[in-house]
Amino acid sequence: MRRVLDVLESNYYELHGCPPSRGKQEKVRLEVEIQVAHQRTREANSAKRLHSDVVDHGIQDPSRVQKLHENIGLRCKQNSNSA
Repeated sequence: MRRVLDVLESNYYELHGCPPSRGKQEKVRLEVEIQVAHQRTREANSAKRLHSDVVDHGIQDPSRVQKLHENIGLRCKQNSNSA
């Protein structure tokens, strides 16, 4: 049926009220964890430093933190103190 309608598989299941996959649920949870850690560190830490903060919350792979950090669009505040 999905092929007949020419829609992506994920969109097809979403239209029929199916719950999101475990992977998608996990991604959303991890994005929230990263956003909370970002705010907790006053938006001053890079993805590398955030990884050490969120490792206890289920994110073991530093590259995954980096990817989610970029996908969310988080940016570190720049230090305005110039020497």
